[in-house]
Amino acid sequence: MKDKKLLCAVGDKRYIYACSELAKSFRVCAAGCGELPEDLLPFSKDMKADALVLPLLNSAEHRDGRHFIRCMEGFADLGELLGALKDNAPVFGALADRETENYIRSLGHSFTDCFKDEELIRKNALPTAEAALEIAMQKLEITVSGTKTLVIGFGRVARECARLFGAAGSEVTCAVRRKEALSEAELAGHKAFLLPVDRENAKGFDIVINTVPALVLDKDALACLDGDVLIIDLASKPGGTDFPAAKALGLKALHALALPGKYAPKSAGRYIAQSIERLLSENLTGRVKDET
Repeated sequence: MKDKKLLCAVGDKRYIYACSELAKSFRVCAAGCGELPEDLLPFSKDMKADALVLPLLNSAEHRDGRHFIRCMEGFADLGELLGALKDNAPVFGALADRETENYIRSLGHSFTDCFKDEELIRKNALPTAEAALEIAMQKLEITVSGTKTLVIGFGRVARECARLFGAAGSEVTCAVRRKEALSEAELAGHKAFLLPVDRENAKGFDIVINTVPALVLDKDALACLDGDVLIIDLASKPGGTDFPAAKALGLKALHALALPGKYAPKSAGRYIAQSIERLLSENLTGRVKDET
């Protein structure tokens, strides 16, 4: 598909790698990253790209009727990027707020949140879990081996965290919401109990990893944990931890977001590129069918 031109707004280092990966199949123009790698083309307002790839949009800003997205080199004007597209060209991004998504659609473009792509979610689980383990190794004053870890949830990321921390020598317990997940965790070799976290099950943990995007570690739950516990919250904003309460209780609680891009940008970029290429192929195929 070298006849197709993609415009990519570079949010962080993983998007540089994603662009280079996409450049193997498309002509890729990059915006918002300063100096460009040799395999990428510069952004031009009159380029008429076939699709636009945007970075994380949860820090978009809206001022005086204009919309700005955060890139490596400051903020980029979303209107200028969209103006460089062909009519009805698809737009791919992640974690867009309602105003940003509505603006994109109001100009006649479709919008796909690629971070909701099941394949990308599954691939990102491993670097997220590896990063959580690295954070624990950095922040603890003891080895992970010999610790006790509580993993809240048993979705893709939680399963990888449980597996990796267990492999590192930690005794893993999973706190889950469903009885089916309870059985799955136990079959995987972990101890498990049903939420909530309370005084009957919270004591004795050196590490708590939350993956549930709901307030599971509220003030009451936090008060039941040991004072020297390390809490690593991996859930998307606002997370599942009452961080002000944790601070008031003297607990060390970290909201660790976008870990694949920070700890494994090359792998994360490759995963994004693979997702974009597949989603774009499906989009273009669907448009051809609609036109016939």
